[in-house]
Amino acid sequence: MIVNKIKRFFFLLKANKKSFNRKKYSGFKVNKLLVILNYNESVNEEELKRCFYSCFGENLTIDIVSFNDNSVRKKDKKAGVLYKSDIGLLGSFSDEVYSMFFDKEYDLCINYYKNSNPYLLGINQLIISKLKISINNSDLESNDLFIILKELDLIGFKRELLLYLNKLIIN
Repeated sequence: MIVNKIKRFFFLLKANKKSFNRKKYSGFKVNKLLVILNYNESVNEEELKRCFYSCFGENLTIDIVSFNDNSVRKKDKKAGVLYKSDIGLLGSFSDEVYSMFFDKEYDLCINYYKNSNPYLLGINQLIISKLKISINNSDLESNDLFIILKELDLIGFKRELLLYLNKLIIN
């Protein structure tokens, strides 16, 4: 089963137009992590953070950005949630608080959503990150690694993430 997943992984790497340079990631350490979520999918953010702290250590800095399909911001302004009204016509952000995510450089960016939309793809392309991982293959241009899951399974994702990072990048 793992052999099939690794074969599928290499197939997706070949399908990616950017060439994957393993030497570029030798000794790769994750200190800053950004997770992009679809607000409409049910994901427990605290459980997600615990998962990443167990993978990369307690000194990890985690930022979570989620995109809500609603066009108008509701009165309960939740931190880290982007709405359609926050994004201008040319991809600029109307609120300076949210442009903070796009001015930082991250070690790892994880697109943890199953249902993609053009806004999520645009947010992913604006992020500056050394390595980008996605759980769906909707954006072959901007992501470096793909871990294809049938559903949002955090335990399966953690297992596959550690497998790929340990076997293919870190060692």
